Amino acid sequence: MAVNLTSMMVSDEAYQNHDVFTELERYESFYKKLAFSCFPWATMGTKAAANIDSYVFSSIQGTMCSIKLVLREGMMNDAFALLRKYHDSIVMNIYTGLYLDNNFSIQNLIVEQISDWLSGKAQMPEFRTMSRYIRESEKLAKLWPLLNQGDIYKRVRDLCNDHTHYNFYR
Repeated sequence: MAVNLTSMMVSDEAYQNHDVFTELERYESFYKKLAFSCFPWATMGTKAAANIDSYVFSSIQGTMCSIKLVLREGMMNDAFALLRKYHDSIVMNIYTGLYLDNNFSIQNLIVEQISDWLSGKAQMPEFRTMSRYIRESEKLAKLWPLLNQGDIYKRVRDLCNDHTHYNFYR
């Protein structure tokens, strides 16, 4: 759907019926199904009663709903902040899964870093630390280059940061 954004008003039918809203509903449905499908499986290495991925996917489902709601109201900066939250959630989810996979064993039944985060005793590492851990992982060595062809994710994250922190007014 071609849209002339220079004269677009939030109340315009073309805006309210833009394809992005259908896509966001698809993503919301996808994450709801994903959260439900992994819920009954315990996460090894933690004391969590339910699968921690289920909580993350459910949260992402809510983030998709929130993005849709704020876009419907024309709150673009808020949508960018939520897009950044979505990106952070994905990185954090990859990090926790990888960290648990690397550190859970019969000698280490509870992986303290993740377990302490789940119980509110500790924070997760900073984004850069998690990103570096993922990037340097041998297990993801073949996947990482596919996800980082060019600088698209860095540019999207920078754009989200600019809007989140009001680095530019436009």
